Amino acid sequence: MLRGLRKIHSTGTGTGECFYLGCVSDGCRIANSIIANNYCHNTTKATGGSHGSGVQVKPGSYNNIIQDNVCYQLGSVCVLVYDDYNRGRNQIIGNFLLDGNDNGIQATAGNR
Repeated sequence: MLRGLRKIHSTGTGTGECFYLGCVSDGCRIANSIIANNYCHNTTKATGGSHGSGVQVKPGSYNNIIQDNVCYQLGSVCVLVYDDYNRGRNQIIGNFLLDGNDNGIQATAGNR
């Protein structure tokens, strides 16, 4: 469980996410977790693609709650959640993005 007033910022160059949970192509996954009440800011130095997001939950991850996170001046999306492959829906609730370079929330199948 990643819960509590964490402040993550200035994550540098490269991918630069505040939270990168799971693996590409369903290689590993996070499940039954809560990612809540975090303050992520200033990831704008991340380079390339969808880098510099606040919370990124990779494919195959399931039954997670992403709630009440605040994102400010990000290089990418505040909350980015991929397909759960019908294992159990992820819930995205009450997150906030201010002054970002992309969408507030980006989600594919298996998320609500």
